[in-house]
Amino acid sequence: MKFVFAFALLMSLSQFACAQPNYQDAKPLAREAKPGIADCPLYFKTEDLCANYNWIMKPTEDDMGSFSLNFWKRADSQPADPALTLKVILWMPDMGHGSSPVKLTKQTVGQYLVENVFFSMRGDWQIRFQLKNAQAVTEEQVADVSF
Repeated sequence: MKFVFAFALLMSLSQFACAQPNYQDAKPLAREAKPGIADCPLYFKTEDLCANYNWIMKPTEDDMGSFSLNFWKRADSQPADPALTLKVILWMPDMGHGSSPVKLTKQTVGQYLVENVFFSMRGDWQIRFQLKNAQAVTEEQVADVSF
């Protein structure tokens, strides 16, 4: 009887163990329809901006990754910077924690480099793209990433 209890306890705790990452392509969350533009993966309604991100180097269990983040005006597809402060956060909703902060560097108008991307454990993650006014989040778009 003790063996059965110990085995059941061990099996229930094993679901919380960390595992080796198995990186897959990011899949953006469903967003509201945006009339007039076919390709707007991340839509920021408050500034009428579209954005997308593309991996430069996907993170591995040993190395940090990086991606480019591009913004453009929905109306004319011209590159544009958000007027509000941009923040990028890595978050694991199932576990209720994030990862180490990323490094965000502006390259040119509408283009940013996001470095030090590291997912600390296997599972479902989010890349949260936030537009902030002072300390308050004005708008957030989320891309799901599974590792």
